[in-house]
Amino acid sequence: MLPLDNLNPIQQKTLSLYPTYPKFFNDYKPAQLLVTYDDVNTIEQSLSIPRMTIDDIRIIYPEENKNCSVDYLVNWLGFINRLSNINKPLTELDSVAYMIYKDHKMLYLSDLKIIFEKIMKAEYGTFYGSVDAQRILYAFVQYATERNLLDSKNRVEMQLKNETTKPVKTELQKKMEEIIRNAKTEVSKKMKELYSDLHGPEYLDKKNELINEQIKYDLENSREDFLNKHGQVNHAS
Repeated sequence: MLPLDNLNPIQQKTLSLYPTYPKFFNDYKPAQLLVTYDDVNTIEQSLSIPRMTIDDIRIIYPEENKNCSVDYLVNWLGFINRLSNINKPLTELDSVAYMIYKDHKMLYLSDLKIIFEKIMKAEYGTFYGSVDAQRILYAFVQYATERNLLDSKNRVEMQLKNETTKPVKTELQKKMEEIIRNAKTEVSKKMKELYSDLHGPEYLDKKNELINEQIKYDLENSREDFLNKHGQVNHAS
Protein backbone atom coordinates (compact mmCIF):
# COMPACT_ATOMS: atom_id res chain seq x y z
CA MET A 1 0.00 0.00 0.00
CA LEU A 2 1.28 3.48 -0.87
CA PRO A 3 1.99 5.93 1.98
CA LEU A 4 -0.93 8.36 2.22
CA ASP A 5 1.50 11.30 2.22
CA ASN A 6 2.37 10.53 -1.41
CA LEU A 7 -1.25 10.84 -2.55
CA ASN A 8 -3.50 13.82 -3.16
CA PRO A 9 -6.68 14.21 -1.03
CA ILE A 10 -8.95 12.42 -3.52
CA GLN A 11 -6.52 9.51 -3.82
CA GLN A 12 -6.09 9.34 -0.04
CA LYS A 13 -9.83 9.21 0.56
CA THR A 14 -10.31 6.50 -2.07
CA LEU A 15 -7.52 4.34 -0.67
CA SER A 16 -8.89 4.72 2.86
CA LEU A 17 -12.32 3.57 1.73
CA TYR A 18 -11.03 0.86 -0.64
CA PRO A 19 -7.65 -0.58 0.42
CA THR A 20 -7.49 -2.89 -2.61
CA TYR A 21 -8.35 -2.59 -6.28
CA PRO A 22 -10.94 -5.44 -6.18
CA LYS A 23 -12.79 -3.66 -3.36
CA PHE A 24 -12.71 -0.41 -5.31
CA PHE A 25 -13.87 -2.12 -8.49
CA ASN A 26 -16.78 -3.77 -6.70
CA ASP A 27 -18.29 -0.35 -5.91
CA TYR A 28 -17.10 1.48 -9.05
CA LYS A 29 -17.51 -1.16 -11.73
CA PRO A 30 -18.59 0.41 -15.06
CA ALA A 31 -22.25 -0.52 -14.64
CA GLN A 32 -22.24 1.19 -11.23
CA LEU A 33 -21.04 4.50 -12.72
CA LEU A 34 -24.55 5.11 -14.03
CA VAL A 35 -25.79 5.09 -10.44
CA THR A 36 -22.79 6.69 -8.75
CA TYR A 37 -22.87 9.67 -11.10
CA ASP A 38 -26.61 9.77 -11.63
CA ASP A 39 -26.60 13.56 -11.04
CA VAL A 40 -23.77 14.19 -13.53
CA ASN A 41 -25.26 14.41 -17.01
CA THR A 42 -23.27 17.16 -18.75
CA ILE A 43 -19.62 18.08 -19.21
CA GLU A 44 -20.19 21.20 -17.13
CA GLN A 45 -21.47 19.12 -14.24
CA SER A 46 -18.52 16.75 -14.52
CA LEU A 47 -16.07 19.67 -14.43
CA SER A 48 -17.85 21.43 -11.57
CA ILE A 49 -15.61 19.89 -8.88
CA PRO A 50 -12.30 17.97 -8.84
CA ARG A 51 -13.01 14.25 -9.18
CA MET A 52 -11.20 10.94 -9.43
CA THR A 53 -9.40 10.51 -12.76
CA ILE A 54 -8.76 7.37 -14.79
CA ASP A 55 -5.05 7.61 -13.94
CA ASP A 56 -5.79 7.86 -10.22
CA ILE A 57 -6.70 4.16 -10.30
CA ARG A 58 -3.17 3.23 -11.42
CA ILE A 59 -1.59 5.57 -8.86
CA ILE A 60 -3.68 4.33 -5.94
CA TYR A 61 -3.34 0.64 -6.83
CA PRO A 62 0.13 0.04 -8.30
CA GLU A 63 0.57 -3.57 -9.31
CA GLU A 64 3.77 -5.05 -10.68
CA ASN A 65 2.29 -6.79 -13.72
CA LYS A 66 -0.90 -4.81 -14.30
CA ASN A 67 -1.95 -1.24 -14.97
CA CYS A 68 -5.22 -1.07 -13.02
CA SER A 69 -6.39 1.96 -15.00
CA VAL A 70 -6.11 0.00 -18.25
CA ASP A 71 -7.77 -3.01 -16.60
CA TYR A 72 -10.63 -0.74 -15.55
CA LEU A 73 -11.02 0.53 -19.13
CA VAL A 74 -11.01 -3.04 -20.44
CA ASN A 75 -13.98 -3.76 -18.19
CA TRP A 76 -15.62 -0.51 -19.29
CA LEU A 77 -15.30 -1.54 -22.95
CA GLY A 78 -16.69 -4.96 -22.07
CA PHE A 79 -19.68 -3.20 -20.53
CA ILE A 80 -20.25 -1.39 -23.85
CA ASN A 81 -19.99 -4.72 -25.68
CA ARG A 82 -22.68 -6.30 -23.50
CA LEU A 83 -25.13 -3.42 -23.63
CA SER A 84 -24.67 -2.77 -27.35
CA ASN A 85 -26.24 -6.17 -28.05
CA ILE A 86 -24.41 -6.46 -31.38
CA ASN A 87 -23.38 -9.80 -32.90
CA LYS A 88 -19.79 -8.67 -33.50
CA PRO A 89 -18.48 -7.19 -30.24
CA LEU A 90 -15.21 -5.34 -29.89
CA THR A 91 -12.42 -7.92 -29.64
CA GLU A 92 -9.23 -5.87 -29.17
CA LEU A 93 -10.22 -4.69 -25.70
CA ASP A 94 -6.68 -4.46 -24.29
CA SER A 95 -5.30 -2.43 -27.21
CA VAL A 96 -8.22 -0.01 -27.33
CA ALA A 97 -8.19 0.37 -23.54
CA TYR A 98 -4.48 1.23 -23.60
CA MET A 99 -5.00 3.79 -26.39
CA ILE A 100 -7.78 5.43 -24.39
CA TYR A 101 -5.62 5.44 -21.27
CA LYS A 102 -2.60 6.88 -23.08
CA ASP A 103 -4.50 9.83 -24.56
CA HIS A 104 -7.27 10.43 -22.03
CA LYS A 105 -5.98 9.29 -18.63
CA MET A 106 -6.88 12.61 -16.98
CA LEU A 107 -10.59 12.30 -17.69
CA TYR A 108 -12.77 11.82 -14.62
CA LEU A 109 -14.69 8.62 -13.99
CA SER A 110 -17.79 10.81 -14.25
CA ASP A 111 -16.67 11.61 -17.82
CA LEU A 112 -16.70 7.88 -18.61
CA LYS A 113 -20.33 7.76 -17.50
CA ILE A 114 -21.25 10.63 -19.85
CA ILE A 115 -19.23 9.20 -22.76
CA PHE A 116 -20.93 5.82 -22.30
CA GLU A 117 -24.36 7.44 -22.48
CA LYS A 118 -23.39 9.46 -25.56
CA ILE A 119 -22.06 6.33 -27.31
CA MET A 120 -25.22 4.40 -26.50
CA LYS A 121 -27.33 7.27 -27.86
CA ALA A 122 -25.21 7.26 -31.05
CA GLU A 123 -24.27 10.91 -30.53
CA TYR A 124 -20.82 10.17 -31.96
CA GLY A 125 -22.04 7.83 -34.68
CA THR A 126 -23.76 4.48 -35.02
CA PHE A 127 -22.24 1.00 -34.82
CA TYR A 128 -22.95 -0.86 -38.08
CA GLY A 129 -22.97 -4.59 -37.42
CA SER A 130 -20.08 -4.49 -34.96
CA VAL A 131 -18.75 -2.51 -32.04
CA ASP A 132 -16.25 -0.31 -33.86
CA ALA A 133 -12.94 0.54 -32.14
CA GLN A 134 -12.44 3.59 -34.32
CA ARG A 135 -15.91 4.83 -33.44
CA ILE A 136 -15.16 4.50 -29.72
CA LEU A 137 -11.79 6.26 -30.04
CA TYR A 138 -13.46 8.98 -32.11
CA ALA A 139 -16.03 9.43 -29.32
CA PHE A 140 -13.23 10.06 -26.82
CA VAL A 141 -11.52 12.57 -29.12
CA GLN A 142 -14.79 14.44 -29.67
CA TYR A 143 -15.66 14.42 -25.99
CA ALA A 144 -12.17 15.53 -24.91
CA THR A 145 -12.28 18.38 -27.45
CA GLU A 146 -15.64 19.60 -26.11
CA ARG A 147 -14.40 19.24 -22.54
CA ASN A 148 -11.12 21.08 -23.14
CA LEU A 149 -12.90 23.97 -24.86
CA LEU A 150 -15.36 24.30 -21.99
CA ASP A 151 -12.60 24.03 -19.39
CA SER A 152 -10.56 26.71 -21.18
CA LYS A 153 -13.61 28.96 -21.40
CA ASN A 154 -14.27 28.56 -17.68
CA ARG A 155 -10.64 29.32 -16.82
CA VAL A 156 -10.58 32.46 -18.98
CA GLU A 157 -13.84 33.71 -17.48
CA MET A 158 -12.55 33.13 -13.96
CA GLN A 159 -9.27 34.87 -14.76
CA LEU A 160 -11.09 37.88 -16.25
CA LYS A 161 -13.38 38.04 -13.24
CA ASN A 162 -10.41 38.04 -10.88
CA GLU A 163 -8.55 40.64 -12.91
CA THR A 164 -11.51 43.06 -13.04
CA THR A 165 -12.54 42.83 -9.40
CA LYS A 166 -9.68 41.80 -7.17
CA PRO A 167 -7.13 44.55 -8.04
CA VAL A 168 -9.65 47.36 -7.54
CA LYS A 169 -10.80 45.92 -4.22
CA THR A 170 -7.20 45.59 -3.11
CA GLU A 171 -6.37 49.16 -4.09
CA LEU A 172 -9.53 50.45 -2.45
CA GLN A 173 -8.70 48.60 0.73
CA LYS A 174 -5.19 50.06 0.69
CA LYS A 175 -6.58 53.53 0.10
CA MET A 176 -8.96 53.23 3.04
CA GLU A 177 -6.17 51.98 5.27
CA GLU A 178 -4.10 54.99 4.23
CA ILE A 179 -7.00 57.34 5.05
CA ILE A 180 -7.41 55.79 8.49
CA ARG A 181 -3.69 56.04 9.15
CA ASN A 182 -3.54 59.70 8.05
CA ALA A 183 -6.65 60.54 10.07
CA LYS A 184 -5.02 59.24 13.23
CA THR A 185 -1.91 61.33 12.54
CA GLU A 186 -3.95 64.50 11.92
CA VAL A 187 -6.00 64.01 15.06
CA SER A 188 -2.89 63.45 17.15
CA LYS A 189 -1.58 66.85 16.01
CA LYS A 190 -4.94 68.48 16.68
CA MET A 191 -5.14 67.00 20.16
CA LYS A 192 -1.76 68.52 21.07
CA GLU A 193 -2.79 71.93 19.73
CA LEU A 194 -6.40 72.19 20.98
CA TYR A 195 -6.96 69.67 23.74
CA SER A 196 -3.72 69.56 25.69
CA ASP A 197 -5.67 70.22 28.89
CA LEU A 198 -7.50 66.88 28.66
CA HIS A 199 -6.18 63.81 30.44
CA GLY A 200 -7.00 60.13 30.96
CA PRO A 201 -10.39 58.84 29.74
CA GLU A 202 -11.51 62.32 28.62
CA TYR A 203 -8.45 62.60 26.37
CA LEU A 204 -8.99 59.13 24.84
CA ASP A 205 -12.73 59.69 24.32
CA LYS A 206 -12.13 63.00 22.56
CA LYS A 207 -9.35 61.53 20.44
CA ASN A 208 -11.52 58.58 19.30
CA GLU A 209 -14.41 60.94 18.55
CA LEU A 210 -12.22 63.15 16.36
CA ILE A 211 -10.62 60.16 14.62
CA ASN A 212 -14.04 58.74 13.69
CA GLU A 213 -15.20 62.15 12.41
CA GLN A 214 -12.01 62.64 10.40
CA ILE A 215 -12.16 59.14 8.87
CA LYS A 216 -15.80 59.58 7.90
CA TYR A 217 -15.06 62.96 6.32
CA ASP A 218 -12.01 61.72 4.40
CA LEU A 219 -13.74 58.55 3.16
CA GLU A 220 -16.78 60.45 1.92
CA ASN A 221 -14.59 62.88 0.00
CA SER A 222 -12.16 60.39 -1.50
CA ARG A 223 -14.14 57.17 -2.09
CA GLU A 224 -16.16 58.38 -5.07
CA ASP A 225 -13.10 59.99 -6.69
CA PHE A 226 -11.21 56.72 -6.31
CA LEU A 227 -13.99 54.62 -7.81
CA ASN A 228 -14.49 57.08 -10.66
CA LYS A 229 -10.82 56.72 -11.48
CA HIS A 230 -11.35 52.97 -11.92
CA GLY A 231 -14.70 53.25 -13.66
CA GLN A 232 -16.59 51.49 -10.87
CA VAL A 233 -18.78 54.14 -9.19
CA ASN A 234 -21.24 52.63 -6.76
CA HIS A 235 -24.35 54.73 -7.36
CA ALA A 236 -26.23 52.96 -4.62
CA SER A 237 -23.90 54.18 -1.88
